[in-house]
Amino acid sequence: MPPRLEWTDDLSVGVEVLDHHHQQIVELINRVSRTMFTGAEADMVTVVLHDLRDYATFHFREEEAHLEAQGYSDLESHRRLHRHMAGQIDEIIAMHDGGPRKVVASELHEFLSNWLVRHIRNADHAYAPLFAPPVQGAYNGT
Repeated sequence: MPPRLEWTDDLSVGVEVLDHHHQQIVELINRVSRTMFTGAEADMVTVVLHDLRDYATFHFREEEAHLEAQGYSDLESHRRLHRHMAGQIDEIIAMHDGGPRKVVASELHEFLSNWLVRHIRNADHAYAPLFAPPVQGAYNGT
């Protein structure tokens, strides 16, 4: 049975659309694992890896637009993290295309799962306060 990444509430960034995106990425990671563990044809694994890359690229663009609209001060650093991960996914696709046996399903699942969870818990949770509703009666400095 392939390993499975589970969405948990502690991964929420408090922005419904971005949480939905993250949940979709969790499902795509699980689909990659399922496809590889079931011994699917290399072409099918390639399709799923491309789906993951395409959706991650879409999500990165959308998340960055939300952060820019909120004036997130660490946006450039966040963009660099996204570009780095997109590059890593492209490397995985290239390795797979160069010979499917070069990519080990369990290692790929562990890498993708760990990256996503660490990224959300560290980098994404850092911006969550920008989207939090103001506390009623709190002094806002004006």
